[in-house]
Amino acid sequence: MTEGTTDVVLVGSGIAATTLAFFLTKWGRRVAMFEAGPAYEYPHTKQYTDEILHLYRDPRHMIAHDLRRLEVTGNYLDSEQLTYEQIMVVGGMATRWSAWTPRYTVEDFATHRHFGYGTDWPVSYAELEPYYGRAEEHLGVSGTDDDNPFAPPRSRPHPLPRFEAGYESQLFMDRLKHKGIVVHSVPQARTSKPFDGRPGCANMGVCGVCPIGARYSPNHHLQRALETGRLSLQANAAVRRVMARADGRVTGVAYYENNRRATEHGARAVVVAAGGIESARLLLLSAAEGGGAARMNQSGHVGQHLMFNHIWTTDARLPEPLLLGRAGAPTAQSHQYVNTPGRKKHGGLKIDFMNTLIGFERDVSGRGGNYWQQGPSPVSEDWMTPADVAAEVGINRGLIRLGVHAETIPSSEKHVQLSAAKDRFGDPVAKVHHQSCAFDEEARLFAEQVGKDIAEKLDGTDIHHSRFFGSGHHHLGTCRMGRDPGKAVVDPEGRVHGVPNLWVAGGSTFPGSSAMNPTLTIVALTIRMAERIHAQLG
Repeated sequence: MTEGTTDVVLVGSGIAATTLAFFLTKWGRRVAMFEAGPAYEYPHTKQYTDEILHLYRDPRHMIAHDLRRLEVTGNYLDSEQLTYEQIMVVGGMATRWSAWTPRYTVEDFATHRHFGYGTDWPVSYAELEPYYGRAEEHLGVSGTDDDNPFAPPRSRPHPLPRFEAGYESQLFMDRLKHKGIVVHSVPQARTSKPFDGRPGCANMGVCGVCPIGARYSPNHHLQRALETGRLSLQANAAVRRVMARADGRVTGVAYYENNRRATEHGARAVVVAAGGIESARLLLLSAAEGGGAARMNQSGHVGQHLMFNHIWTTDARLPEPLLLGRAGAPTAQSHQYVNTPGRKKHGGLKIDFMNTLIGFERDVSGRGGNYWQQGPSPVSEDWMTPADVAAEVGINRGLIRLGVHAETIPSSEKHVQLSAAKDRFGDPVAKVHHQSCAFDEEARLFAEQVGKDIAEKLDGTDIHHSRFFGSGHHHLGTCRMGRDPGKAVVDPEGRVHGVPNLWVAGGSTFPGSSAMNPTLTIVALTIRMAERIHAQLG
């Protein structure tokens, strides 16, 4: 079956795709969006009621396990963890994110020039800075740099005031300011007052499934794009190939409608925005068809240069009877360890002062967890009794957690390839291999040292550093940008080298990582890309 042609096809519906959809439809373009996963209500009131009040996850919000199956090797936890990190619903990963939105630093864009490692970006901080401001406005970021001496230069302030420090954050700031450690506020896409049709945050502390829309969700702007009448959205539509002519120019995509029948949709331009793993897989599947499609991987770099942020934790017990997790999101960070003298041999670090109730048996933040992989839970009969909760709080009331967010670099032992295993359509699933390198090991040792030092300066005891790292759902680098077509997948604007009307959006295009969360940088690059696509279409 063949459909008509739109201006742009978007593969994926996450924060990059929805940003493109919002701006392109606003400028009069007709856009078709395809999401492999199911629809997802917004605001996320139903999800809050189900998951927080009833410990129940609606099966309608879960894609079939085999449709996001991965083969995983190396030293990153296990395949179930990485599979869980692919939040495949309409709106993508940022339907459940922490909403922390720091900018990358000036040095992050030129680590080879400044520190002698990695690959310098073909885009500088100065070039991207105006788009950072637009991205902060787009997401409704609350914050200030007035208390952060490590922040990069900016041309305009954050659109919303910062969140004041919570009780525990103020304690951390007061205790550390005379011990050589600067603690400052957290920029976050969470509304400190009403903004753009979203209410001010009520500090419920369940940001993963914010029931009122205060924490930014891509579905906010997706609704706006749909209201223009120029966006068509197809959920449960797994794109299998990007189609191309003999000269390499793409003509559209082939997908399975409701996972049942093959359908083709034509487009003047295609943007692959399916995350660092699935974007690489789709380009590899498409290039394997040969002919003009082979140009999608003419450099041989698709799937190479995979990066995860490495996120370690340090737990400690303070003498004060803190009761973390009572309300609101974390309100304190330190960027002091991003550009240290040792950055030549290891990555920079960002320190997050968490306000999570450590050791609690259930994840009540709404971010989800591996136990959801077993399928929907009934309205729970095994939920903790009030006495159980009181006991758990009593045991953990003095515990704190520091999140240590580390920069990593690509290596030959980090990549995405096609597996011998097949999905229900007969296509290879993604094979993800991630093995930490010497640079990463130095960052781990530095993270442990910094975490221990801060915990001790907070008068902490029983200090424990995590054995394993998480990625923060940050899957980067597999379609990296660069000026040299022989060493990069996309050009500095995000267009695939040799294929003038095929683009890749999202963290997969990053040449390097950072100690900072990547989402704001993704949105800034995407707004810039939207301008370029609109101009190219004429």
